[in-house]
Amino acid sequence: MDKLLVKYMQGEAKLADMQVIDQWIIASEHNLKYFTHFKLIWDISKLLKIESGIDTEKAWQEFKQWQQVYLQLLSILYSQS
Repeated sequence: MDKLLVKYMQGEAKLADMQVIDQWIIASEHNLKYFTHFKLIWDISKLLKIESGIDTEKAWQEFKQWQQVYLQLLSILYSQS
């Protein structure tokens, strides 16, 4: 049932899937509570989603530039010894 609930939460459930879920929910109080908790956790997890504003390509290029500078400095320092 969890796979079907995930499809439902993602908006990918077909009409037949939604009917199965509806029937399952009304079949017992336990199922209703399970669905309610499942949806609550699903909704809260969306709020906790971390969005990164970091441009990883730019950060990688900057790292490589600093690495080259560092290696050049090491080369200069060790050539003077």
